[in-house]
Amino acid sequence: MDVAEKMESALADILPVYGCTPEFGANDEPEKYAVYNITEFPREYAEGEDNSTQYLCRLAVFTPALDFALYKAVKAAMRAAGFGYSSGGQVGTDTLFPYVTHYYLDFVGVEDNG
Repeated sequence: MDVAEKMESALADILPVYGCTPEFGANDEPEKYAVYNITEFPREYAEGEDNSTQYLCRLAVFTPALDFALYKAVKAAMRAAGFGYSSGGQVGTDTLFPYVTHYYLDFVGVEDNG
């Protein structure tokens, strides 16, 4: 299972998660959803090879209002899937497109390349 599949699996019972910005039809937008992006960094580079890969996974959570119970559930699910929580914060409010509250949560994961 790759890192994206791990994230999606960990969060499947909490809220819809998308790997790219979804295009919703009229009245199809879920009340709460998340969009992620993943950045990778080689780690433990030796003898011409990176022996592990570190992933920075940013989860952008969209909700009608701040929802700290939801953020706590997301953090717990991601920790259970082997990710470490590194930071989070509010990006925007419902006065900016997509007219909902935007909160980000950053997680770090490491995979052995061996």
